[in-house]
Amino acid sequence: MKKIYFFGIIIIAAVAFTAPSCSKSSSTTGGGGGGGGGGGGGTTPTIKILEGMTYSPASLTVKVNTVINITNEASVIHSVTSDDLTTFDKEVPSGNTVTYNCPTAGTFPFHCKFHAGMAGTLTVTP
Repeated sequence: MKKIYFFGIIIIAAVAFTAPSCSKSSSTTGGGGGGGGGGGGGTTPTIKILEGMTYSPASLTVKVNTVINITNEASVIHSVTSDDLTTFDKEVPSGNTVTYNCPTAGTFPFHCKFHAGMAGTLTVTP
């Protein structure tokens, strides 16, 4: 009986010491404040590539130097390629996310270089 009691205490202690390390982190990386600007927090702007050969949203507007996520939820590789072929060309394998820092203001129509008919617009404001 003493052995069962002893092992019970060890199991309870082990659970008590490991439980805090299993907690889910819910922190969000926020934007900084310098130069009288910037708020923090929020979600990262994201273009999702969906089954059915579509972008969601098809149009996205962000400020210069915003980092956006491009997430491919489809089952095949896609790209987000600027129509001018030089501003950006991001290939995104199925199930992956890539990022793009929007360094220049302007309106940039884009398409998937692998699948005709997929199109969208990225607008970057000063």
